[in-house]
Amino acid sequence: MWLQHGMVALAGFMVLLILFAMGGMGGGDVKLGTAVLAWAGMQSLLASLFVIGLTGLVLALLGLAADKLSVLGSDTGQGPVHRSWKALLHGLSAKRGVPYGVALAAGGLVALPAYWQ
Repeated sequence: MWLQHGMVALAGFMVLLILFAMGGMGGGDVKLGTAVLAWAGMQSLLASLFVIGLTGLVLALLGLAADKLSVLGSDTGQGPVHRSWKALLHGLSAKRGVPYGVALAAGGLVALPAYWQ
């Protein structure tokens, strides 16, 4: 069983390493993704990948929406975006990149019930 987990981790690491080399992902995300995939193994791999992809998509869409909303609220603080929301919008901004760590952690949570059996 541990060999299957190792093979999933190795395959995942290679894919994530390519994304890192292309500048699409940070080194910490590569390490976290490898650990999550190693933990998920074959029995939870598809469910984890689905949740990682879905969560990443939601975060990317939120980032794009945050960018649109921050444009609507000008630097003067006037408009539909209040100043107190500026920090949140900046944190979600797609210009900063998608926070893959959140999506990877969600995928890891999906693998958790497999260990309760």
